[in-house]
Amino acid sequence: MSGYDLSDTIVAPATPAGRSALGVVRLSGPRAWDIALSLAQRPLRKPLPQRAYILRLALPVPHPSADPQVLVDNAVVTLWANGHSYTDEPMVELALHGNPLLIKRCVAACVQQGARLAEPGEFTFRAYLSGKLDLAQAEAVQQLIGAGSTRALQLAATSLAGQPSAIVHGWVDRLTRLLASIEVIHDYAASDLDASLDLSSLLTTEHLLSELGELTSEMREAQDAAQRAAPLREGITVAICGPPNVGKSTLFNALLGHERALTAPEPGTTRDYLSESLEAEGLKLTLVDTAGYRETADALEAAGVRRSGDWARSADRVLWVTAADAADGTGALPAPQTGDLDLSDALHVMTRCDLLPSWPKPRAGVIHVSGLTGQGVQALWEVLYNYAAEIDVPATLAAFSERQAARISEGLQHLEAAASATTAGLPFDAVATDLYSAREAFHGVYERADRSAVIEQVFSSFCVGK
Repeated sequence: MSGYDLSDTIVAPATPAGRSALGVVRLSGPRAWDIALSLAQRPLRKPLPQRAYILRLALPVPHPSADPQVLVDNAVVTLWANGHSYTDEPMVELALHGNPLLIKRCVAACVQQGARLAEPGEFTFRAYLSGKLDLAQAEAVQQLIGAGSTRALQLAATSLAGQPSAIVHGWVDRLTRLLASIEVIHDYAASDLDASLDLSSLLTTEHLLSELGELTSEMREAQDAAQRAAPLREGITVAICGPPNVGKSTLFNALLGHERALTAPEPGTTRDYLSESLEAEGLKLTLVDTAGYRETADALEAAGVRRSGDWARSADRVLWVTAADAADGTGALPAPQTGDLDLSDALHVMTRCDLLPSWPKPRAGVIHVSGLTGQGVQALWEVLYNYAAEIDVPATLAAFSERQAARISEGLQHLEAAASATTAGLPFDAVATDLYSAREAFHGVYERADRSAVIEQVFSSFCVGK
């Protein structure tokens, strides 16, 4: 990213590929207005910034004959002046009819007039370089686009508003004040310029330890919140596991409300897992239907069983399914035959209860359902909703991304080292080394222009029009 020529004018589609009512093409850079208006059939007199105009665009089309060919489309052209756009540069948004061929020709026409195709995330990268967004906010743009649930959208919006950055700015300011006091003490002790200065009024060991204690406590809270908030961003995975032929796929279909998995009375119908996502309590919830868990000599089925075990170990919640009409009739939660799964936190779901002479009496730790008739499925959903609702994390702290949490963790380690050095009686100037390192780590949450690899990592996952 740092090698990009910012004097270029860049262009890219801002809407996904495919047919739609509208398709938007973005230009940004010093020649954005000139290039966009050069496509108009009639020149626009005295174009004004922050205005939208309806213009007929003439888009050249390659043709083997000598006669020039053009596509003509009415477009809404919005002009943004320097300092008022998303990138803080002169910028234009062309809203055409949403045929992908029109969008392609419009982009090609802009390139023909001197624009360059934008790299992934380059519009947001320019917004970052101009100071319109800090690094954490730039990450939030991509999180907002990719959010798969309402609560993930809320976290991204919180980060885009700059609230997590504000918290870290506060930590940096407090560290800067501590370092300033240490530097004053060190300078006066070295030069003895003012013997009347009471150095203890600037900073004491007790005050330094108190400040470090408060800071580390706040950072541990942020770390914990970011870790607990992972399901808010990424969603919750619920694996439906159990022996073969107990109605797992029928339950999977019943929970989804439509037929997604094939079902049959023969064991081993499901050889591989199926997954489907939906929103529950504002969270993305992914249901996974797995193969029947048993020992088998069939190589293909054995591969499915291994994947079932992987899901049972990695899912946020496991539904261990047994059949109410099983031969033993005990309804006990059985251990897998291979004995390598910990089902202590699994939710026991007993299916096919409609095949019993009467509906089972309620039992602690067991949900009785019929995937075929749907009875009991709502009660199971309520358990899953309650599980989702238990993930309650302060939005501001939860908004820290994995990368940002890693920077906080790095800074926390330096602060803990500084506290240990202070307790051990080391001089303040020795403690300052770790304080400077901690401050540098915190800078990495919202600003890291000196590490191009981090910048590449943040912006490389963006679409080209953002």
